[in-house]
Order: sequence, then C-alpha cells, then structure tokens
Amino acid sequence: MAREVKAAIDGILLQARREEEYGASLQSLYELRDDLQAHDGTQLEVPVELLRSVDEGENPDAFTEAVFRSSLGANQACKGKVVAMRELHSAVERNLRETFPEEMSDYDALRSAAPKAE
Repeated sequence: MAREVKAAIDGILLQARREEEYGASLQSLYELRDDLQAHDGTQLEVPVELLRSVDEGENPDAFTEAVFRSSLGANQACKGKVVAMRELHSAVERNLRETFPEEMSDYDALRSAAPKAE
C-alpha cells in the first residue's frame, strides 16, 4: 500500500512538473510572438487547427497537405462559378445586341466614355 501511495504521489509530482514546463513554454512563445515576422515584415499567424493537430501527435506536413488539397478543391469550384458567370454574361449581352441593337450601341458609347476602373 505504501508503494501505491508513493507511486501516486510521484505521478502527481511528474504531472505538476510537466504542467510547469508546458506553462513556461507557452509563456516564452507568447513573449516571442511579436518577433515572428515573415520576410515581407507581416505578422506570422499560426492556425489553431495546426497547433491542435500537432498536440494530437499528427505530422504538421500532413496537416499542411490536407489544407492545400482542400483549398485546391475550393479554388476549382470557385473557378467553375467564374467561368459560368462569364458565359452567362456573354449570352445575355449577345441576346441584348440582337434584340436591342440601338440601345446596346448607346451602352457601348457610354462604357467607352466612362473612366476605366483600376
């Protein structure tokens, strides 16, 4: 029974030491956060999801790859929407030119006279 109590106390002390080290590590990271900057001088931001995955023992490169693949899919979906909107715009403009040629001529004149947006 004495051994069990001693083992329990040792476990508690070890846990307390680990928590102290963890707190000290977090404190030093917090103090260094203002010094972390990218090459262009902007502040670096580490995604919370990345920190969670590292805490869970996952490889940060695997997390980065998963985010990259996800953003690729989202980019392709967005690109598809842009292409569809351009095609719709062209179809509507083409129909308007056939149906209202004079009005579209006036529209073209107004557009060419308007200052270009940058």
